[in-house]
Amino acid sequence: MFRLCKKKGHIFIYDIFNDDPINLRLKVNYVLEKNNKWYSQFNCFSEKYIQVLCKKINPNSKVLFHKINFEGINVKKNKYPLLTSYTKKIGKKKVFISPYNQILPFKILEIQNN
Repeated sequence: MFRLCKKKGHIFIYDIFNDDPINLRLKVNYVLEKNNKWYSQFNCFSEKYIQVLCKKINPNSKVLFHKINFEGINVKKNKYPLLTSYTKKIGKKKVFISPYNQILPFKILEIQNN
């Protein structure tokens, strides 16, 4: 993406990023499927890892993470097999929850290609 982006340009990525310096690789197994296969789902890189990676590619890049407010967005929980993410209020914040009961810390990653 850095090669496609002009100097002083911006790259925007919408995804989940962990605040803590921990990368997460989640695997799930659907009990009702007979094949006993494990699927990689909702992997989450840490903000620190993304910053290090971007600086390795372009030492002059600036990396910003923008939090997203999901107030007013209501997505209902579906039952198996139509599993999708859904919204839930936790404390005073509305968050997305994965079908695997993982809070999804969605953010917009902005990379300034200086």
